[in-house]
Amino acid sequence: LAYGETRCYCLGDTLDSVMNYPLRDACISFLLGKSDAGALCRLILSQRENYAPPFYYSLMNLMGSHDRARIISVLGGSLKRDDERGDSREPVLSESQYALGKKRLLTFLQILVSLPGIPCIYYGDECGMQGAADPFCRGTYPWGTEDKKLRNDVKSLLALRRMRVLQTGTLDVRADGPDTIVIKREITSQHDVFGAPAQNEAYEIRIHR
Repeated sequence: LAYGETRCYCLGDTLDSVMNYPLRDACISFLLGKSDAGALCRLILSQRENYAPPFYYSLMNLMGSHDRARIISVLGGSLKRDDERGDSREPVLSESQYALGKKRLLTFLQILVSLPGIPCIYYGDECGMQGAADPFCRGTYPWGTEDKKLRNDVKSLLALRRMRVLQTGTLDVRADGPDTIVIKREITSQHDVFGAPAQNEAYEIRIHR
């Protein structure tokens, strides 16, 4: 469903991928305590069931983008909505809000790294850039003042994607109470989800908000 119409674009003859805003919105809602782990799992499983595997495993799983507020500002709690436009004031997180936003950002990325699809980082999100929605999310990269600790943590999480099981392994996800999701990826019988030869491998993570 796009712009109010049902469209056919994921059968291999129209688009290679789409930006996965539904997953982004569900993750934000979960991390902000507006929905529980069960709701997030249902969204993930619904997408798995409704998309053909080649398309599902190619989804652009994003945290931030050019027309949404900076993800750390959203997760830190300085914005009521992440799509508000026209406010010239750039929200600045307090020290405690920034710490909370950073913790939630890394939890968000843990989820994306663990799921099928492509974890997508909007420039500057990896180093803590703040800002409201377009155009205030499009600031220049903060050369020399980056949050290097955050950037290194993001880099370490993304490095996990070298694991074949996180690229093309099967997916199982479940809620363990309202605040925790469990994601399991697996390659069995020496073949990945597409039938390609691969070493057996398993990966499981519990993510608590």
